[in-house]
Amino acid sequence: PGSVKQVQYALEYGLDTLEIQSDPALHDKNILIIDDVFATGGTLKAAIELLSKITPHISAGILLDIGIADIKTLGVPSIVILH
Repeated sequence: PGSVKQVQYALEYGLDTLEIQSDPALHDKNILIIDDVFATGGTLKAAIELLSKITPHISAGILLDIGIADIKTLGVPSIVILH
């Protein structure tokens, strides 16, 4: 693989890292991130931070928001299917 971009984020019991290959084909593309359950928002926020290094055109779709974190803190257009 080529070079990668990465972001480290906190979990309840430690740290984790998300990585994506720096693919020029993704630059300035519209990206939709789908999260199955929005709880604390940590992984989704990390994915948004990571993909923001590639393109500013990011949106989020959430299947179930269980109401622990405020979706407005994501900073991107978002839609929730179930609350």
